[in-house]
Amino acid sequence: FSDIIAVLKMPAVWMVSLITYTTYTFNLSYFYFTPYATNVLKASAVFGAVVGVLSQYCRPIGAPVGGFLADKIGKAKVMLVGYIVMVLGTVAIMHLPSGPMQLYLLIGVCAVFYLAMYSNFGIYFSMLTEGGVPIEYAGIAIGVVSTLGYLPEVVCPFLAGKTLDAYKGSAGYHIYFTYMIIVGIVGAIAALIWMKMFNKQKAAAKEAKA
Repeated sequence: FSDIIAVLKMPAVWMVSLITYTTYTFNLSYFYFTPYATNVLKASAVFGAVVGVLSQYCRPIGAPVGGFLADKIGKAKVMLVGYIVMVLGTVAIMHLPSGPMQLYLLIGVCAVFYLAMYSNFGIYFSMLTEGGVPIEYAGIAIGVVSTLGYLPEVVCPFLAGKTLDAYKGSAGYHIYFTYMIIVGIVGAIAALIWMKMFNKQKAAAKEAKA
């Protein structure tokens, strides 16, 4: 219990929990792109399925490429770019008009969105080390982050279900997509704060060691 208290006092654990929550919200929300395509943009069921299945083809590309870039330029910078891409992608999807050409544009937007999403998804746990969490506390820290960061498993289906039931047509989807945008902005702010808090500490530690 003393170890749990020690972990809860670490700012990095709370920051990673927030980053995990905001990233995982998108992982739980992209499922609604398929019904949006079929119900609002009037795509066929086959085309809607392509929108969803495409994510699994982007996963083995986005995660390792994101990890590679994180090692080169910094985890928080890659996360920040990922949030910006996901927010802009969600805005673009909201404002796509119906029509055959727009549906192919939807595929392109979703592909870029998925690459950014899985890039962030593959990085956030590695930020615990960068935040100075000692290895002996790693198990507890991951447990805390998982408990708080994976709350979208409960929040997203509940919120989306209530919203789509209450507001029919495009209105319900746009309200929920607005929630995604707000969450993405919060995640981007968290990445910026991380860069100021922990990247400076990391640089100072390197200088002291040198």
